[in-house]
This record gives sequence, C-alpha cells and structure tokens, in this order.
Amino acid sequence: MTAPANSIRWRDGRRYFGWISIILHWTGALIVLALLFIGNSIHAAGLDGDTVLALHTSIALSAMGLLWFRVLWRIVKRHPDRLPKQNKTYYAIGKPFHYILVGAIAMMLTTGPLVAWSGGLPLRFWVVEIPSPFAQNPSLFRLVLGAHIAGATVLGWGTLLHVVAVIKHAAIDRDGAFDRMMAPPRETGVAQRADNQAG
Repeated sequence: MTAPANSIRWRDGRRYFGWISIILHWTGALIVLALLFIGNSIHAAGLDGDTVLALHTSIALSAMGLLWFRVLWRIVKRHPDRLPKQNKTYYAIGKPFHYILVGAIAMMLTTGPLVAWSGGLPLRFWVVEIPSPFAQNPSLFRLVLGAHIAGATVLGWGTLLHVVAVIKHAAIDRDGAFDRMMAPPRETGVAQRADNQAG
C-alpha cells in the first residue's frame, strides 16, 4: 500500500532516511559534539574541574535515553542501500564506518557512569547525586576510563573524517548521499523510484 504524496515519511525507506533517523542524527551529533568539547575541557578547567565534570555528566544523563534510542534505531533499521550515483567502494567503506561511530556512542554511554562509580565518585545529575551501587574499584576504573577515552578518540577523529566525507559527497560527488540526511523524498513517486532503482 502506497503512502499519500503529502504524507510525512517518518521511517526509513530502502534507499533513504526518514524523519526519525534524520532528527536523531542531527540531535545526537550536536549532543555528542557538546559532550566531547566539555569532556576535553575537564583537565584544562583547573579549580573548576568538578563543575565542568558535573556539567558533562548532567548533559550526558539528560540525553542518555535519546542517544540509546539513536543507537538502537540504527541497529534495528540498518543502513539504507547504496544510491545509484554512489561509488561502490566508498559506500562499502562508509557503511561500517557509520556503525563504528554508533558503537563508539554506545561505548561512551556504557562506560561513562562506570568511570565515576568505579572511581568512588557519585554521578552528578544537575543538583542530584547518584551514589555508586558498588565499592570503589581501581582495576575497573582504569579499564573503563581507557575505554571511555578510546570511545571519545574514535568519535573525535571519526567526526572529523565524517565531515570531510560529507563535503566530498555534497561538493564533489554530488551523489545524493548528503541530501538524504537533510530530508526524505517528499513525493511518493520519488520515494518509490529511490527504492526501486537498481544499484
């Protein structure tokens, strides 16, 4: 059954992202970039380090539900198929690269609370402190802190490479890859052609 031409395309099609994916992508990107910036500022904050850390954890906890939804949505819905004009090799590289970024977000969400708790600190959530459910554990702290830093490194460099790839898609290749992250096809016929064209 075909959707009306003026219907809002919330879900992904075979070759395009729906509004849910697009909103999750841009909202998640803004939150992750803000957390990376604040997280990198903790060591440079001097006497205000505790305040910066509290801001970092408060924003992360506020956005945790949305970011987990963003991770699970992409895993369940998977990545759209290659567009007709997309280079096969670049698509084959880009698809797992996107999943690596999603996996790094999941790692950050998992290890973040464990870093505080295994280090003997409560989680600061604005004016509320969430105590650790277990005793301080230096071995676990070193492990999860290393994983948290690794996740941040992957996200930082991955975002930079992602921006370079976006510029290439939009300015050089002009293959439609950037356009489909801005809005889904508006007309039913366009969406059907996008889904049915051979790759």
